Amino acid sequence: MMGPPGKDPDRRKRRASQRGRRLHYLQSYRFALVGPGWLANIVICSLTWLIPVVGPILAGGYMSELTERLHRYPEQSYQKFEFKRFADFLQRGLYPFLVTFIFQLLQTPFIIMVVLIAQIGFFAARGNEDHLVLIIVMAVLAELVAISLLVCLLGLVMSPLMLRAGLSQDLVKTFDFAWWLDFTRRMWKEELRAALFLFVSSLWVGTLGLLALFVGIYPAITLIAMSHSHLSYQLYEIYLEKGGEPIPLKKGPGEFSGPPLAESS
Repeated sequence: MMGPPGKDPDRRKRRASQRGRRLHYLQSYRFALVGPGWLANIVICSLTWLIPVVGPILAGGYMSELTERLHRYPEQSYQKFEFKRFADFLQRGLYPFLVTFIFQLLQTPFIIMVVLIAQIGFFAARGNEDHLVLIIVMAVLAELVAISLLVCLLGLVMSPLMLRAGLSQDLVKTFDFAWWLDFTRRMWKEELRAALFLFVSSLWVGTLGLLALFVGIYPAITLIAMSHSHLSYQLYEIYLEKGGEPIPLKKGPGEFSGPPLAESS
C-alpha cells in the first residue's frame, strides 16, 4: 500500500540513519572533563610535554590508546594516564611520530621551493621602487597562503595514516595506500569539518591556557590532544558505518591495563 503523496518511508529511514553519522564536536572536549579525577589526569598528562624529545611521543601513545579504547568500549571509561606505563605509551607513540616525521621530511623541499620563489620575485622587483612595498606585501601573503595550503593538504593526507599507525602499531600496515584512498574518498568532508573545528577551538583553548600565567598552556595542549583523539574515534566509527575496512588492532580485547577514570559516550 502506497503512502501519502510526497511521503517516502524509506527516505525517512535513510535520513534517520544519516543523523547518527554526524560528528559531535563539543563531545570531543566534554568527554575529557567529566568524572572524578579528570583535572588531575589532565595535569599529570601535561607533564609529558615538559620531557625533552620523548615527551610528545609519550603523549601521542596515550592519545592513540584513548582512541582505541573509545572504539572498543564506547560506553566505558577512558584510560587514565599513568607514568608506570611509560614504556607502553612510548612504544605506541613511536608509530604516529614516525608518520609525522616522514611527512615533515617530504614537505620541507616544497616549503623551501616556495620561499625561494618568493625571494626571487622580491629581488626581481627591487628595480621597481614605486611599487616595492606592495610587491613585498603581496609576495609575503602569497608565500603564507601557499605554505598554509600545503600544510592543510598534508594534514588531510597524514591524518588517516596517523590514525592507522596508532591503532595498528605496525609501520608496514600503516602505509596501506589502498586503505588510505578508501578512507579519504569516504571521509574527506568529515575530515575537513573536524580539522576546521579543532583549529578554531584550539585557538580559544590555547589562549585561555596562556592567560593562566602561561603554565596553563600545557594542560590546554593536553585537552586539545584529547579532543583530537575523540574526533579520530568518531571519524573512524563513521568510516566503518559507511562500509570501510577495519584497521587491524594489535591488542586483543580486554588487554588494557590501568583503572577507568571517567564515563564516556
